[in-house]
Amino acid sequence: MIQDPKHFRIMAKRALLPNNFYLKLTALMLAIIVWFVFHRNDQSTSGAKEDSEMKNRVKKSFELIPISVMQPSGEFRRFSVSVSGINLVLSGDSSILNRLTTNEIRAYVDTQFFQTDTTILPVRVHVPKGIQVDQTFPSEVHIRLLSP
Repeated sequence: MIQDPKHFRIMAKRALLPNNFYLKLTALMLAIIVWFVFHRNDQSTSGAKEDSEMKNRVKKSFELIPISVMQPSGEFRRFSVSVSGINLVLSGDSSILNRLTTNEIRAYVDTQFFQTDTTILPVRVHVPKGIQVDQTFPSEVHIRLLSP
């Protein structure tokens, strides 16, 4: 009597789990334990990294950073800005912040949406990676279009 090959496949699938059951269960338990051990170490390592970064984080003030006017390409309008420079409080890693000079900080106003002769625009600040702008004073400036 010839048996259907489909019958053997079903029997093979049924026998898959009970065959060497304790060995498979032990391997599964070991894999779960290893995953928990490494997962916990990853979390504690990242927490320690964040703690060390927070310990090295300092604040530093910069005064009279010059403001430039950024215009869309092809425009040559002249503007007058109400202040010549701004004061900043920056924070970041002490090794980066202590080497930072005013030449590496860019303060600007964007005139892309400038419509009238006089308006108030926000001051935008670009700083190197790893540095955060905490305070900008003034945060907005009056800008006026000069006649040609």
